[in-house]
Amino acid sequence: MMMENKPSGSRRILVVNPNTNAEITAGIDKIASRILGRDCQSLVINPATGPRAIECKKDREIAEPLVIDLVRQHSDYDAYVMACFDDIGVAGARDLVNAPVVDAVEASVIAARNYGSRYAILTTVQDMVPGILACLERLGASEQCIVKAAGIGVSAAAAGEANALARLDATMAGLCAQADVASVILGSGGLAGQASRLREKYNIPVIDCIEAAINLASTRARKPHPEYEIPE
Repeated sequence: MMMENKPSGSRRILVVNPNTNAEITAGIDKIASRILGRDCQSLVINPATGPRAIECKKDREIAEPLVIDLVRQHSDYDAYVMACFDDIGVAGARDLVNAPVVDAVEASVIAARNYGSRYAILTTVQDMVPGILACLERLGASEQCIVKAAGIGVSAAAAGEANALARLDATMAGLCAQADVASVILGSGGLAGQASRLREKYNIPVIDCIEAAINLASTRARKPHPEYEIPE
């Protein structure tokens, strides 16, 4: 599935949702349409086959080559976003293209550091926590934050199911009760779109990992200026 946002601009960003959940892809597309400027266009895509949600190591192993293949098929963009709170496909994509490939974990950590030295990551399922901790270790951020899973499925979170939202809110309340937490990162594509509600309810900076990644990709995207090219 693919969704394209086409303002008249010079920069092009490819956003890859590694799961096949069309609802999540549509939510990511709404975020891209809302935050990107008129000088930037985006294409949001997901694989035609594969896991409906990335919730364990096996899901990751199935989805990763599919994600890399999508990048291979769209190798002429100015920046790329891997729209999953993991480093899935990031290294492979960077080997394929001569443009920035943005990791949602890295983008979120950069954003969180603007609010303070300590922050929390709120994700969906417990099985994702070891992978997130590995990403944080790679970024040198493992001592700066805590990671907590709400115990809800990615698809249930994306669909806004009442029980999933209740567990999300309860976990959020527990994180906010810790005095040293300056901000909270929503660490899953299934939680995209929840940041503003939680920010208002708990009066704390809440970072949507997909929004952070798209914003960073927009900043890092190549800006072609033909008038400054050296003539042959």
